[in-house]
Amino acid sequence: MSKKILFQLMTCMVVCFSACFSSCSKDDSDDEIEQTTNVSSQDPEGTIVLNMTSGTSGNWYKIGELGEIHIDAANNFVGYNRNYTISFVSVGLVSGLSKITQIPTSGWAESAAVVPGTGYLMRYSFYGSVQYARIYVVEYLGMTYTDEQGNTYGQTTGATIKYQAPFQLPIKIASTSLTFTSDAGSQTLQFENPTTATVEEKPEWCEVTKTETGITVSVSENLTATQRKGEIVLKNTANSVTLNITQMGASSPKFQAGSGTEQDPYQITNAQQLKYISKALNAHFVLTADISLNEEAAGSGWDPIGKQEAPFTGTLDGQGHTIKNMWMKRPTTNGVGLFGYIQNASINNVRLEISSNGITGGSSVGGLCGNMIESLITKCSVKGNVAGTSEVGGICGLGYGLYSQTQITECYSEGTITCNNNGSNAAGILGLASNSMVNISNCYSVSSLSSYRCDGISVNGNHTKCYFAGKASPSYRFYCGGTYTYYDKSIIGTNLLGSTENARTTAQMKTQSNYEGWDFTSIWKITEGKTYPTLRCFDK
Repeated sequence: MSKKILFQLMTCMVVCFSACFSSCSKDDSDDEIEQTTNVSSQDPEGTIVLNMTSGTSGNWYKIGELGEIHIDAANNFVGYNRNYTISFVSVGLVSGLSKITQIPTSGWAESAAVVPGTGYLMRYSFYGSVQYARIYVVEYLGMTYTDEQGNTYGQTTGATIKYQAPFQLPIKIASTSLTFTSDAGSQTLQFENPTTATVEEKPEWCEVTKTETGITVSVSENLTATQRKGEIVLKNTANSVTLNITQMGASSPKFQAGSGTEQDPYQITNAQQLKYISKALNAHFVLTADISLNEEAAGSGWDPIGKQEAPFTGTLDGQGHTIKNMWMKRPTTNGVGLFGYIQNASINNVRLEISSNGITGGSSVGGLCGNMIESLITKCSVKGNVAGTSEVGGICGLGYGLYSQTQITECYSEGTITCNNNGSNAAGILGLASNSMVNISNCYSVSSLSSYRCDGISVNGNHTKCYFAGKASPSYRFYCGGTYTYYDKSIIGTNLLGSTENARTTAQMKTQSNYEGWDFTSIWKITEGKTYPTLRCFDK
């Protein structure tokens, strides 16, 4: 057998042997064996030792979570670039992985020659996010053969490497404090060396955006006279840094106090401050006093908070306080109420008393809000007259549930609810529910309804443990369905074309035993034989 043929056979055996212990294709990369032996005390924490078999297109190896690389037929490191980008730079001969201590800013290329005793940086870019790994080539993998005449033949079949991923230099920034005026604004801090960082904590009134070379800190407008202070903590595997953030108080504050966060909501004490909710639609608010809107009694009346293109997405806790004398005359405006549009929002414990002028709007009209999307209204009441062309409700006009539920619970309405057009809907709590993701529970209405179609609670919603005890004047039909939900058939009126399965007499409606499954300990109360059930949350 010739020397050349013998060497080729030996080469094939080595390659096949190596293939048994390495990934052979991109698809099999998860099955690779990473050796963790031969890690010395001088190697950094998290060092991985990996035998990489070279090849024309296969033999791909994952470098931590930073993508895949291989050694090509020309003995170069090459990255697998598709949804991400990988590049390399050589830092020259070093005595080990721990001696690679800097990240170069230039010299990066799509490949790098594999040389034993040499250190490298690998850069992984994914949609603007950049991370690094450091690599050290220990030695070549290969085989040799010496013939009978003493001639030696050999071939490189890959390399043994050590790597650490991710590799992060300590976070270094020129300043550890930022000061902002009371206006909304942004400032950018550059890292003084190439590295990455995660945001471990930040104030609610700050947003932190990571860039390839640093961070951008943005603050919302400070609407009170109180100076804000907070900390931003940046961290990576090398260190952590704390930034002190200060924002000056407003010279003309919009709210009494607070910072608009969940823990420290803006405090509202008067009508003007209530109106200023529109200046911070994603903030948290609390009423600290009863409020009269008499000063708004001009023109078209109250201007609803939150529009379709910019809904209210925060929270309002009324703390049991009353908003009095609200009125609106906006017959061509859709989305009319104290709030026009709310989304992913919460309104809690608010009492609303509408003035004798009433509320008039177009479609989607309610006392508290015109439209609600994936939001929660709880322990609220509306007293007064509400009217519109379609989708009119005592609490809300139109409710949507897209990916999560919309809920109204422990609320009631009294007054009149009117729709003016044929085919329109009026209901005691919610004018129209868009789908089955809208739930109404432990609510009642004693309002008078007038519309093409009337519903004691809502049209199309899921009703549980609710009741209606008002009059209804439907030109098409009246309906009041749901689980453990009832209506007083003695006072409702005539022209009832809908279901009568939940009908009860007045005497039955004033008897606790007729309310199957209801909680009369913590939610409801009743004076037996004298009153309809009422909600305990309104006793406070």
